[in-house]
Amino acid sequence: MAVKTPSRYGRSASPGAVPGKRVMSPTSFSTSSYSPTINGAQKLNIVTRVAIEGKANRDKDTANIKMYLKMSVPVDQVEPGTTIPLFPEENIKIALSQVHPLDNNSVPYHFSSAVSPLLNHAARALNLPARSPESFNEAFNLSPSLVQTSTLTSTASARPSKANASTSDVPGVVDERYTGKILVSGYNISYVLPKVFPQYSEPHSRISFGRRRGSVGDRNHIQFMAAIELMVPYVSRPPRAPYLLSIPTPRCLHNNIKLRIFPPRDSLASTASLSDDDAGSWDLTSDPHVSRPTRMSRANSYNNFADDESSDSSASGLLEGIGIQGTFPSAERIRVRWAKPMKNIANGDSAGRRQVGTKEVQGAMTCTVKGKMKHPERAGIEGIIMDVEYKGTCKGVWFPGVATLLGMDVGLVSKGSDVSWVAGYPNAWQVTGGTGFTGFDVGIPPPTDTQRHDSFDSNSSHAVLAAMAAKEPTKANSASSSTSSLLRAPLPVQNVAEYSFEGSASAISSIPSTGASMADLSASESVPPPLPSQAITLHINMNELLPPSRNTFTFTIIGTILITPKTPATPSAMPPVDESDPEPVQLPGFTVFGTDSEVISIIVRNDVDRSSANVEVYNSTGDYRRDAQVRKTVLQKGGHTKCGDGGGRIALRGVAVNGKLPPSRPRTPSNQGHLNNSHSSSPALLMKMLSSVNQTKRDMPVIIPSVTATVTPLVLTESSRLTAYAVRVSLTAMADPDSEWLEFGLGSLGQVSSSNGKRPPQVDLACVSVEGVPVKYEATAAARQDHQDGGMPFEQMSGKEWISWVRVNIGSMNGGSVVVDYIVNVDDGAGKGKGKAREDTQFDVFLPTFAVPVGRLEVIVEDVPGYGITCLDSNLRYRQAKRRLLHYSTEEFFYPHLTLALDSSSSDSRPLLSWWKAGLYMCLVSLVVSCALFVPLSSELRRISQSVDGYSSVPGSEPRPIVVTTTVYTNTRQWFAETLEPSSSEDIYYSSPTSVLATSTITTATTTPKSRILESLPETLPPQVTWESSSSQGLQLHYDWEYWQTLLAMSWEDLHPLRDKLVESIESLWQIFRKVYHYPLPPP
Repeated sequence: MAVKTPSRYGRSASPGAVPGKRVMSPTSFSTSSYSPTINGAQKLNIVTRVAIEGKANRDKDTANIKMYLKMSVPVDQVEPGTTIPLFPEENIKIALSQVHPLDNNSVPYHFSSAVSPLLNHAARALNLPARSPESFNEAFNLSPSLVQTSTLTSTASARPSKANASTSDVPGVVDERYTGKILVSGYNISYVLPKVFPQYSEPHSRISFGRRRGSVGDRNHIQFMAAIELMVPYVSRPPRAPYLLSIPTPRCLHNNIKLRIFPPRDSLASTASLSDDDAGSWDLTSDPHVSRPTRMSRANSYNNFADDESSDSSASGLLEGIGIQGTFPSAERIRVRWAKPMKNIANGDSAGRRQVGTKEVQGAMTCTVKGKMKHPERAGIEGIIMDVEYKGTCKGVWFPGVATLLGMDVGLVSKGSDVSWVAGYPNAWQVTGGTGFTGFDVGIPPPTDTQRHDSFDSNSSHAVLAAMAAKEPTKANSASSSTSSLLRAPLPVQNVAEYSFEGSASAISSIPSTGASMADLSASESVPPPLPSQAITLHINMNELLPPSRNTFTFTIIGTILITPKTPATPSAMPPVDESDPEPVQLPGFTVFGTDSEVISIIVRNDVDRSSANVEVYNSTGDYRRDAQVRKTVLQKGGHTKCGDGGGRIALRGVAVNGKLPPSRPRTPSNQGHLNNSHSSSPALLMKMLSSVNQTKRDMPVIIPSVTATVTPLVLTESSRLTAYAVRVSLTAMADPDSEWLEFGLGSLGQVSSSNGKRPPQVDLACVSVEGVPVKYEATAAARQDHQDGGMPFEQMSGKEWISWVRVNIGSMNGGSVVVDYIVNVDDGAGKGKGKAREDTQFDVFLPTFAVPVGRLEVIVEDVPGYGITCLDSNLRYRQAKRRLLHYSTEEFFYPHLTLALDSSSSDSRPLLSWWKAGLYMCLVSLVVSCALFVPLSSELRRISQSVDGYSSVPGSEPRPIVVTTTVYTNTRQWFAETLEPSSSEDIYYSSPTSVLATSTITTATTTPKSRILESLPETLPPQVTWESSSSQGLQLHYDWEYWQTLLAMSWEDLHPLRDKLVESIESLWQIFRKVYHYPLPPP
């Protein structure tokens, strides 16, 4: 019974065990653990015979193909359960598969055709001996596996001769443990070996086949036959491709195929049919070539068939329809093509190859102008020498026929110009190609005597099909027009086999079909080389461009040509040639014939050796002298531009000796105003260009009135390190009506640059504007070149190296304000790494150098935060301020030199900061000293206030009486140093809280006795005591001594509150100053 092969996404579990009790026999088995999923597939060629049978249907997208394999497994080299890849999966699908064991003599063990019809077809197609009467289970004493009754009943009903057969006598299918299975693994159709290998210790005694015993090499092999039903889709279909089937096959030496193809439709429904003889016929080819069988009978084939064993794999041949049958060599796949016969059209422009079609072509053509040259055959005609390189990409290459070796015609079309070869250069095209390219030819090849039919001839295909049908007996009721047309075809000739493959296998293998293969034209001395405008036929192998709907073919054509103006019909109509204003020449272009759509881009480059020659590019149509819409581009050496969709015209013009250009000087620079760092530009070329400008003679003085350059050093925010500087150049453009360009260079001293060995710095133009409007510009970076020809280098001629040369298109804005901003990177990576970074930075500032004199040159260097300028060296004459330099009346090519040295440790801001800190410290010290002096002063004032309060008397309210004990001395003068005798009298006095201070005019005081005082006092008022001194000095000394006595009596603990208050005030002020000093950061 056939089983469905598990796909890659749904694998079956391990094979089920055969029901029933196993009977042990002397024959042993080799068993091991088995898993259906094998990680590592073993590459081993176990297929010894392949037979392919199938039928192609018209209305289906796939063809039903059955592949039968005979496999021989070396037991000593593999392990049970190993997965062995057979052939690539590609895009096919497996519907059913079945494996059956064979004995050592390749005899199939007995099986039922009703249960396993695929095995019956496999045995017939593989030409195996008749099946053995003994089944595999009986040979090894295994329990038989009976077939389900429903299966046998349906089979018996279809074949009445077997209706009464006993179902118990029909052997079943061998278990997968002993046969293995077919599955998809790792994008390959693989065979999983059985997990049990039978071991033949001695020849089987129960089976006698009457044949030779197995050879020594076959004794360690076990054999199987496998039947696989495949669904193979069509790779391509009409109308733009033939029917194409690609069937992958395992590598094997014995391969056979029999494929039936549906007949073509009625000839009236097809435009490809050309005559009644072609009605009902196909052009058919195969790759590799299929050889017709020499005899149709087979030895040892099945002679006795049961009624239920009829098969479509019988040897009756292709009785109905058309097909292909025979053997083919070992290959990874076999491709079969068939299509309607195509009409033979004899065209003489190719080497007998049919032309392919293309859906889309994208071409890129580069024309490099080399110079001028006189036409060798036309007197007085001058042309332009160009190197032409064309790169074509063809998508969707197709051909409706079955031929595989085809051609693609490519031609150089020049509508408004003549094209010829250049003397001294190869007079041939160099053609290379990618996948599918096998060679090329140009023009009509010489006739050769060959018997090979080219791809135009389709009669040989009729002969193949007619010979195949002539070998088969024709039925009386199937005499159709297609059969009769095949029978009337001539017998195949010697070249039939070669046509079916478009060459033998050896011839195809010798074709150089690898990518980027190259072939050169070789012309005989007697035959002149073909003209450049003659079509080139590219040889293509369609077998390498699959599928046709998504393939891509690339090729490249290179050559050197001379283009001249078109030759007029009458020589008198030829206009005179003006050297100063030559006529533009139409650019030629390559085109691919037979394409649906084509897009070609043309790029023009200027590579003329003469530095004074410019290439002018115009649109393909229009009068460039009168029509302002005609775009005009001027290319100097190394410049390039892209033409429009319709191509373009070019003219090679030279600059006059005095430096003036013709009136048609363009206003549009090359490269569309973008920065073009062409490092291939020679410094000597720049010197020549500058010299030509320097020699200009004009009626009016040519001078730039003033130039101001502002230098701004740039510091990165995150690293605080100087990395670059910016320069803004502001100037007034010179008034020159003959020039629309303002040019200046950035250079350095040649000896300096060469001595230090450093690379030139990178100059980036940020913006160029005229009167505040951005304009187009060009910047050419000139790299230093070593002159091997012994000439003097540019650096030695001018004494400087040009880092960059800038051209600004000012147009008609002569005398306007021009502003140029550029940035120069000076960071060379020094100072990086561990340790302290560099504090000083020294670099050269690249200032503009003009080819004309400058009236006033001013250079301003801006400040850098955190850096100070320690050195400023320049060749400018005047120095107004520390960072402002001036120079007047400069000469042509005056090189302003400026060197800056910046030091972060000695910047101008650091002294200011130090003085500010010193001032802060002085303020703090002064505050502390003032506080210390303020305390005694305040005490002195308080003492004076207290002493005055004792001598003052102010009228007020009546005081309360206070009882005071007084002591009266007998001495009339009171002195604090004398000893007084007190009295013991006690009186009542009235004192007032206010007193009157005696003035300094009082010199004497009178002491009144006590009795008088009491008498003189009124009775109603309390007495008032007045102390008077004879002098003010005595009173002052009294209170000074009292103050010092009080101060001396104070202890250190009494001063602690004053100390704490003073420390707290000082600390508050210190915190305030710290915050101010570290602002905006918080203090540490």
